[in-house]
Amino acid sequence: MMSDNLNKKFFKDDISGEFEEKREDGKIVVHPKGTIAMLEEWLYDQFDPAEGDPVKELIDTFKIVRNQRQKPAHSLKPDEFNQKYFHSQRDLIIKAYDAIRLIRLIFANHQWVRVADVKIPDLLYQGKVWNY
Repeated sequence: MMSDNLNKKFFKDDISGEFEEKREDGKIVVHPKGTIAMLEEWLYDQFDPAEGDPVKELIDTFKIVRNQRQKPAHSLKPDEFNQKYFHSQRDLIIKAYDAIRLIRLIFANHQWVRVADVKIPDLLYQGKVWNY
């Protein structure tokens, strides 16, 4: 949900899906942007926070989740029990929830939502979720 399921078509009217890189020989190479990079650019374009830089923290969390997923998915290791995994997983879940909640709040307060007079449930604004 935090990278692979982001649809690049969502950004097509606002953000370019490519970036250019100049090689040492002077030639320009065009590369596709990743979904997290596109989301970051779109958020900075659409969202102007009153204080701090919550988008950086959100994007950093997305990148951490992506990296945490990639390592175990591409390697074999023997089973191991260690309490540190419980604590690091809980911390990551809380950060991931905060990142997703921020995106929900950004969309809920987006100008198109206000124009369309969409009603957002208070539950989404309050974010009262219990982490088991």
